[in-house]
Amino acid sequence: MKSPPNRPNMQITVSDFGPITEATVDLRPLTVFIGPSNTGKSYLAILIYALHRFFNGASAEAGIRSGVPQKFNFSPFNRVRRRQVDWTLDHYEAVWEWLKGLEHHSSSQSNCEEIPPQVATLFLDWLRPHKFWDELLPQELARCFGRENANWLVRHGQSSDSRFSFTNLNSGKKQKDTFLKYEFNLSNQTFHSDYSFSEDTVLRIGSDYADELTRILGLRELLIDPQTAPDLWEYLVSEMGGLAGATMVSPLSAPAYYLPADRTGVMHAHQVVVASMISSAPLAGLGQNVSLPRLSGVLSDFLVRLLSLGSHHLDDSEEFKRGLAKNIEDQMLLGAIHIASSDTSYPVFSYVPVGWQDKVPLMNASSMVSELAPIVLYLRHVTRPGDVLIIEEPESNLHPAMQVELIRQLAKVVNAGVRIILTTHSEWVLEELANLVQLSAIEDEKRPAALRERPALDPEDVGVWLFERPQNEDGSFVREIPLDEDEGGFASGFDRIARLTYNQWALIRNVVESEGQLGQPK
Repeated sequence: MKSPPNRPNMQITVSDFGPITEATVDLRPLTVFIGPSNTGKSYLAILIYALHRFFNGASAEAGIRSGVPQKFNFSPFNRVRRRQVDWTLDHYEAVWEWLKGLEHHSSSQSNCEEIPPQVATLFLDWLRPHKFWDELLPQELARCFGRENANWLVRHGQSSDSRFSFTNLNSGKKQKDTFLKYEFNLSNQTFHSDYSFSEDTVLRIGSDYADELTRILGLRELLIDPQTAPDLWEYLVSEMGGLAGATMVSPLSAPAYYLPADRTGVMHAHQVVVASMISSAPLAGLGQNVSLPRLSGVLSDFLVRLLSLGSHHLDDSEEFKRGLAKNIEDQMLLGAIHIASSDTSYPVFSYVPVGWQDKVPLMNASSMVSELAPIVLYLRHVTRPGDVLIIEEPESNLHPAMQVELIRQLAKVVNAGVRIILTTHSEWVLEELANLVQLSAIEDEKRPAALRERPALDPEDVGVWLFERPQNEDGSFVREIPLDEDEGGFASGFDRIARLTYNQWALIRNVVESEGQLGQPK
């Protein structure tokens, strides 16, 4: 099994976006959004998903291929090959000398390939946003949110524009002060992209692109000198620049998958939804007054992915994925999730409890089984190390004990290299998350027996962000909640609600006892 990609973190900043007035969030291996409803948790999660789709190239791809990593040649960094750059023969010779010195790479070798400064300056053009970005990215935003256009995302009632940006973080101790920042401005009429970087920014090609780098380096044998095969040179330089660009925006260049909050209903009704859409399709061009509902991109992507699940068969190199899914089946479902094909090759999902021979249709299984089934299926058939899995409200339909167990299982997934973003309202999720972070302070051999099988999470790998709307404000603000090592847990405000309900109980009891005393005979 390949080692999980060592992707850097990314900082996302938004202002006047949907219900969010202002937010700055660091995307870590496990990122949690918590707060009251209607404060923008899903808005930010969907924005992140749309950025992954764009920078991974999925937004330019025709269709979705289950179980197959997105091909790099759809990346926005090398989609336009013919750059109007004024390269001289000296430029090509610098690249040529660098390529001749490179060795073929494999995924088990060095973490990254640093690009020499004299060559890196030539590739900076690949990092500049191009005009097609301002067309495709707002289209992808509108698609993911299920709207006609992206202008709707500007915070209601604001005369100012909506803005969002991202900056790469902790890209290496030697370049801790370097950065690459992309900024996007969305108004009621226009969309504009821009970027900036520090002069000492170091370009690299990440280890997770080692296979692509090896393939590109194989083309050196077809070159004699920089003046030969100009088309091949153009392709080679474009691919190398694209790999550098994808590394710089990592982890946004990784595939992302979104499990929406209403996934249980989709698991139950997906056949009806698809059948209805197909039966209505012939009517669309007949001039009849047919109104078809618009699905959000996250929901339609989830639906399409369901239709193709099971077409990808695991091999031995992916056994770890089977194990991550089986952990949830064994520890929580006490049974297995199955996929079978109907006569029309349509997937049929079912649940088989331990000790049973018969399969239970998923729509007849418990709500917990239906809720966890998509997570099991995605872990088994879709996600790979380095990918991002966004899960809305993982606590839905789960008993508190199962919420705690799910966080333990997801911690194992994070430790296996899959990055996770959660939106939640659950106190139990935060409590167990705090326990697993605190557990990392105890060496394995010193753990009590009851804790030896628990996964631990590095504090630097976890971030919890509170979405809250202050009084007299029409938008929400987002701040990080630190782990309170003295009191325990993350200070989300749940304790305030608990105190409030207890005080109300005490008030009610006082009134009841007082009325009882007044009603008693002397």
